[in-house]
Amino acid sequence: MKKLYFFFVLFLMTEAGYGQDVENNTQQSKLLFDHFIFGSVLLKSGKREEIALNYNTSDQQIIFFRNGNYLILDELEKVDTVYIKDKKFVPLHTFFFEVLLQNKQADLLATYTNVQKAIPNGYANNLAQDALNPVFTTTTNSYIGETSKKEIVEIKKVFWINKKETQTQINNPKQLLQLFTKEKKAIKKYIRKNSPDITDEESVKKIYGFCLQISI
Repeated sequence: MKKLYFFFVLFLMTEAGYGQDVENNTQQSKLLFDHFIFGSVLLKSGKREEIALNYNTSDQQIIFFRNGNYLILDELEKVDTVYIKDKKFVPLHTFFFEVLLQNKQADLLATYTNVQKAIPNGYANNLAQDALNPVFTTTTNSYIGETSKKEIVEIKKVFWINKKETQTQINNPKQLLQLFTKEKKAIKKYIRKNSPDITDEESVKKIYGFCLQISI
């Protein structure tokens, strides 16, 4: 397997140049950003590498492009933080999580995944106008792009609580009752009153902040 420095390995997506010879637009549509963006990789040794980066929503890995190759970050135990635009990613176990909010009690993290859906009748013409430009929908925290097979790829944001080095995916607000056991009564009251939407980032941040506040 091809190596680049000591912590990069060849990403087996394609050997072709990005943008010119990408044969499978489905793979491109599953990247978080519509193009590779110059960011930086900070190693635990203190060294920093600046390079064009992207995030693969299929496996929650950071990929980059150099010398005509797509590559993936390897040996994650040596990676401290990855910065892409205004986003900060950290490796935990075998995945990269975006850091949304940090606190000594618990961190709010996110990963990105994708779902492929058939294009509804009458929708194809609208997609054809900007097929290469994913659209971000603020109501669902998701990106929508088009694949070469005339399918919609919806990129969704998944929220996690990192507490005591354990990551818990938040699929339901009531899961917070197991994470903040001493504050169950207050959290139940908050849920009944506010009906938090666990797919909406601002809503998740609010209930996360509330849990931290009453835990002090």
